[in-house]
Amino acid sequence: MQHLLIVRAFNTEDSESILDIYKPFILEGPVTFETEVPSLPEFEQRLSGIAASFPFLVAEENGQILGYAYAGKYRERAAYRWHVETSIYLHESGRGKGLGTQLYTILLNELEQRKFTRAYAIVGLPNPESEKLHIRCGFEPLVTHHNAGWKQGAWLDVLWLTKELHPCENPPAEPVMGALDPTIKFSVH
Repeated sequence: MQHLLIVRAFNTEDSESILDIYKPFILEGPVTFETEVPSLPEFEQRLSGIAASFPFLVAEENGQILGYAYAGKYRERAAYRWHVETSIYLHESGRGKGLGTQLYTILLNELEQRKFTRAYAIVGLPNPESEKLHIRCGFEPLVTHHNAGWKQGAWLDVLWLTKELHPCENPPAEPVMGALDPTIKFSVH
């Protein structure tokens, strides 16, 4: 059987599969600082809100979602609008195959084309796989916030990483907001 891997835009029907990928990260370990699993309607609304304004990608193989990556607002104030925060999560069956690198590369290229100037990633520690992925994708460690959050009976650190996406211009071109075209499929190797 031939494996068909595609990367495409998120649609609301993906929400349940994405929640299934995300749930173990909530319940176990430092990857996310979210501590309670959201309801499917709440999660669907959250994801749809992100996808309406920023690139949100899903990697799918033979109809099964293996991972997702998206960008979101970095900070609320208008002067920050050229910066984004990125996130990526992979199903355990999608790890160790280079999928994370491919998915993140597509996301970062899309953000660069949209004139965003900088991406930030926040990695809950310890998480050596995520640290390696971000560095492989061109992120540089910025700062470690010690004892940043309390989860599962322990204080956890977070590592902030940053990547320049597009040179800062003076004056800057406005970043392009909005959903991805749902008909576009991104090539993966």
